[in-house]
Amino acid sequence: MLSKTSLATKCVAICFALFLAAAGSGRNEPDRNGVQVELSTKKPLVLHVTLRSFSDSPVTLYNIHLPWISRYAMVLVPVQPDGQCLPKYYPPDDPPLGHVSLEPHGSLSGDIDLRQVLPGLEEALKKSDIHLFWAYESPQELQSTRRSGGWILLPRTT
Repeated sequence: MLSKTSLATKCVAICFALFLAAAGSGRNEPDRNGVQVELSTKKPLVLHVTLRSFSDSPVTLYNIHLPWISRYAMVLVPVQPDGQCLPKYYPPDDPPLGHVSLEPHGSLSGDIDLRQVLPGLEEALKKSDIHLFWAYESPQELQSTRRSGGWILLPRTT
């Protein structure tokens, strides 16, 4: 059985690996970050995600590539200040099969309710801030940077 310190180290290592994977090699890859992730200003504990296309022609994507449609499209890792990861909930994910179209250089947006995918988040935020690391692999059709990642601070609630 792993100790608490060992688990915290493992969680931090996973987050670091996510950042390295999201950064890519940096060589011969244009700066085309097509993913923007931010906390919603209108809804608490909701991520607002925008995907942008760099394609000069119309693009069609499967719904399963959209992080607000499929829980498995984006990796989310919530970490407490002591390095402990919060438990994640992987609900049955059976998104409707379908497609979405974008005009050349168009964008799509959607919301992810963190309370639905991170059980215990509201309770954890009563005790401390939570560091939320995210990683996303963009569909090739968007012609954007293939892997993106970031960090968002979820502030403690009173």
